[in-house]
Amino acid sequence: MKRELAIKIADRALKISEDLNVLVCDVSELGTKEELDYTRDLISKVLMQLLLGLLNPIYRKYPDIAPDDLTIPTCPHVA
Repeated sequence: MKRELAIKIADRALKISEDLNVLVCDVSELGTKEELDYTRDLISKVLMQLLLGLLNPIYRKYPDIAPDDLTIPTCPHVA
């Protein structure tokens, strides 16, 4: 994979990750506990695949494009 494409994919994947985390926060505010549990479970699987299947191979090939501050985001409504 060319570096330019790797950067575009990684940037988009991180934005998707942020959007999915916001979705969990939205469900925590507006949904039931069951809806939150279900959403959290599904989103965690998607995020794991995004990281393991897409981002990790890119970051191994181009370690300099991995964000220095790559952390697991939290939201105040989800314990």
